[in-house]
Amino acid sequence: MVLWWCTMLSNQYIQLCSRRLANLTFILWMVAIVTSVLAALIAVDTLVLLIEHTTSLQTDFDMYTVAAGQKEQKGPTSLLAAIDYNQMVFFLAGNLLTGMINLSVNTLTATTSVSVLIISCYMFTLCMLSHVLKHFKIAVL
Repeated sequence: MVLWWCTMLSNQYIQLCSRRLANLTFILWMVAIVTSVLAALIAVDTLVLLIEHTTSLQTDFDMYTVAAGQKEQKGPTSLLAAIDYNQMVFFLAGNLLTGMINLSVNTLTATTSVSVLIISCYMFTLCMLSHVLKHFKIAVL
């Protein structure tokens, strides 16, 4: 909250936010956004762990439990395992898709709904590519 107040005060009394100048207001704004997102992720993670601990219900995470000796270790989710299987392909496909989108769509004039649709299709395509390559055990690079 303090960072958001500092950002508003800096924007009002010091200088308007400018990404090109990377001024104090912009830096405070970026730090405030990143800190807020990190706090939200920690809160959700803590809530999930709290719910998992207080209830006796089995969660979907148990299907990724891997027996290691006498201890049980939680393995990665299937999406993380698929991306990890072909990291370079995921990276290169992401770059190629970004280039294709930038060349085919005027992203500066796109509406919010179009932007969300583009990002959703982009992530779905990358995730499905990773899953298909992992499913058929195709290791590229």
